[in-house]
Amino acid sequence: MKARKDSTSIRQENIGLVLGAILQEHEGISRADISKTTGLTRATVSRLVEELLDAQILEELAPVSPPTGRPALPLVVKKGKQCAIGVEINLEYVAVQIIDIAGNTLFEDKKTVDLRNSEPETVLRKLSATIESYLTNTDLDILSVVLCIPGLVAEDAQTILTAPNLGWHNVHPIAHLSFPGFEENRCFVMNEADAAAYAFLYARPGVLTGMKNFLYLSAEVGVGAAIVVNGRVFTGSRGWAGEIGHICVNLTGPQCRCGSNGCLEQYVGFDALVSRAQLPHGTDMETLCRMFDDRHDSVRRAIDEGALALGSTIANVLNLLDLDTVILGGNFAKLYSRMEIVLKSEIEYRALGRRWANVTLETSTYAHYGATRGGCMRALSSILENPARWDANGIPISFP
Repeated sequence: MKARKDSTSIRQENIGLVLGAILQEHEGISRADISKTTGLTRATVSRLVEELLDAQILEELAPVSPPTGRPALPLVVKKGKQCAIGVEINLEYVAVQIIDIAGNTLFEDKKTVDLRNSEPETVLRKLSATIESYLTNTDLDILSVVLCIPGLVAEDAQTILTAPNLGWHNVHPIAHLSFPGFEENRCFVMNEADAAAYAFLYARPGVLTGMKNFLYLSAEVGVGAAIVVNGRVFTGSRGWAGEIGHICVNLTGPQCRCGSNGCLEQYVGFDALVSRAQLPHGTDMETLCRMFDDRHDSVRRAIDEGALALGSTIANVLNLLDLDTVILGGNFAKLYSRMEIVLKSEIEYRALGRRWANVTLETSTYAHYGATRGGCMRALSSILENPARWDANGIPISFP
């Protein structure tokens, strides 16, 4: 038997309908058009809109005069007030983005730093200082903070079980974050590849792109993936799905930091590429690409071998999951033009479905901000789509 709806749940549902109609119209929508779209009475729409205006979720634009009738006041999601903070901690950089519920990027910062075998507390304290330096002269309401890491996260979304390339194990990072407006109960931890997938699921908070089935792959020193099926990120029974970097591509291959051997990461992770290209540790991506373009044999051989391993891995995933789109982020996006011929040939050779349907390969345009943007999109969208949770996230609107 279904539970009967009470006045509170009906009101929450109606607020969701009103806000959903406004989110879809980026240029603004009138109260009358919201009523037509949602089927709610104009009186109900007006009452709920006033509450959303008071809560600083919405704002009114300048009046628009129609051919007949009274001028309408278009409503849009308020800019520059309610926001989420996305943070990615990777091996060679820390990235921060602050995005408001209208989808505007208010702040972004990326610092290059070597975090191999780093101390979590030190990294997180410095990160807090970076965020605080921006927030000091602002009046933002922080609805959520998302910390994205290259590793496995516990089901409580609070604990990093292991991030082997960072050297972090059983870390509770939230305890080491502190800046104005930060509240521990509004902070959660995600795998960075899973977070980045949401940058492609959502065009802006609460508004889907229409992409429903794809594989997202990203590489830095490590290699991560997110699997999206029917518009949802597939996380597995414990949230650990997508560890594509540790799929074995060579049973007799080199030892991996995870403890196994022959992992994909040992062929396409950045440290592995540099080593296999016989270049010194510390060589950067620009140098690697330039040497490939200058036809250095060892570099070309390393990148071709990496493309071969990556192509066979992608084909295996496509055969297993019947996906038709692959998005390449991080270093894969930078290396794509150098890997393209070998990569496509291997997928064409091994992917069964290519006989009847094409596989689309795309590269991310978000550079080092894919995970931070996706984390913000996920956080803000989950809040906007669930009015019953607003109180816990600090949105000042009540449900008596």
